[in-house]
Amino acid sequence: MIRPGRIKRRLLKSSFRSVLLVFFIPVFVICLLVNLFFSNILFRIQIRENALISVSELVSQTRDHLDYRLYSVFEQMVLFEQSSDMASFIINYDMDATARGEYFVRVFNELSRIYNFSYSALETVLLAIQHGNNPVDVFYQSDYPPARLDFSFFTEKNGLPLIDQSGRSYQWYNLHKNIIIPNNFTDNQVASLYRVFGHRESRSRYFIMFNFKNSFFREIFGEIQAAGNGYLALLGDGVIMHFNEDKHFMIDSSVIEKIENSQKDSGYIPSFSVDGKRVLIVWETLQLGRWKLAAIVPESGLVRHVTNITVITIISSFLAIGFALMLSLLVIRLVKLLEEEQKKKQDIRILHEQIKPHFLYNALNSIEQLGAMGENEKMIGSIKALTGFYRLGLSKGRQLIQLKDEITHAEYYLNIQMMQSEKLSYKINIDPEFMCYNIPKLTIQPILENAIIHGIKHGERLNMQVSVETVSAETVLAEKNGKDLKIKITDNGIGIPDDKLEAFSQAFKNDDWSLLPKAYGLRNVHERIRLYYGFPYGVSITSIFEEGTTVGILFPAEKSETQAEIP
Repeated sequence: MIRPGRIKRRLLKSSFRSVLLVFFIPVFVICLLVNLFFSNILFRIQIRENALISVSELVSQTRDHLDYRLYSVFEQMVLFEQSSDMASFIINYDMDATARGEYFVRVFNELSRIYNFSYSALETVLLAIQHGNNPVDVFYQSDYPPARLDFSFFTEKNGLPLIDQSGRSYQWYNLHKNIIIPNNFTDNQVASLYRVFGHRESRSRYFIMFNFKNSFFREIFGEIQAAGNGYLALLGDGVIMHFNEDKHFMIDSSVIEKIENSQKDSGYIPSFSVDGKRVLIVWETLQLGRWKLAAIVPESGLVRHVTNITVITIISSFLAIGFALMLSLLVIRLVKLLEEEQKKKQDIRILHEQIKPHFLYNALNSIEQLGAMGENEKMIGSIKALTGFYRLGLSKGRQLIQLKDEITHAEYYLNIQMMQSEKLSYKINIDPEFMCYNIPKLTIQPILENAIIHGIKHGERLNMQVSVETVSAETVLAEKNGKDLKIKITDNGIGIPDDKLEAFSQAFKNDDWSLLPKAYGLRNVHERIRLYYGFPYGVSITSIFEEGTTVGILFPAEKSETQAEIP
């Protein structure tokens, strides 16, 4: 048995050199090796996390850019479909060929304009229209002359004849074989945006299709490498679009299906490539088309610098033994700082919301008037309301926010409107338990704005006959409906005539807004809800003319994960 007193006496009798060689140096070397061992593990974990953050940031930034580019093309299709030239063309389509020639020219010119405007993205734009059993008229602009053009509304696309897809909204179809307008100059692999109008019993039917160039996607992410040998890919419709020339680290269809079926807008999963290599897949969902933009990264690429760092650390430690521990702590702290910096960068998103100039002008004008009248407290309150309105509207780039933040945003908006009208009042009555549920941002405010604008307009026209004081008394309610939530926005304004109310009902049911070309707010909210959650979620309206209107917004009751308040 070794006694501590004996060890102490022997140390006191030994020389400093002996103590150093026999005791301190071995102990220090052991501590150094243990420190290096755990430091290496810590380096591996932290470098992997930093690499993961870097890949996530790359996917996020590329997703934002791709969303922006796709939205600009989508906007051109919507504007084309809703244009007055297109409407006149459809209405006058059954005229004789000479009479409708002018409309043919206008539509073709507009199609050409879109093609030229989006030339960097589009390979083909096509419009096909058929009246009764007459032959199909096809208008197109393309990079290449077609090998054949025998279009039929019974052609299958995305697994279903076109004629049976009229109930769907705009369709996004990932990489597939182009059979509608093939050519002899490419492999005819395209991604498409299209929509079908009319069904088997329709008097007239037409089809709009935009085909994207492969070079469009290659330009955005084809040459990017994520973490060494990683690559970016677009997942959707059971297909993976990528430009990884060496074919390493490919993933199979079951992994693609798993990511496509995920209900989350973003995430990452560990998996294996088809050749058995470990990979990490980081993905985010595009706002249009619900495609997934993914980075497929080999696990080895995430920690490829660990060996070099370990060797450098060991050499540095033996060259300066006295500073080894301090150096290790310094490097660890440096890595932690880098990690925090990367996390801050990850939170930065490209903001897509635009400030409405007329609303901002009116609000600032009201604030100016309050200042001129010496109403300083009201002026400060108004400035705070305006600041809060835009701060919550931006929401740090998040698309889903808590209901409490959406309600606060709506209150800021209503308070700003009340600066400009003493005849506006509102009441909010929501059970606090619903406040933590998620909702797409900017859902309630457009409905309130619509109610105020149209209620006041109708009320002013009836001003001398109907009480102006009751034009806009909004009541916002939220009620639980099974696993869903329904927000009700009620006003006692002029209401909606029966014919227009029926048009809204058909628009919500069939996604056909041709009778309501100016219903931007309601349509935007409905289509965003439907885009996020699918059928049967969205907007509904009940109204009694000259008594009032109730707008309902149905969405799933999904509780928000714990998140910091929006500053």
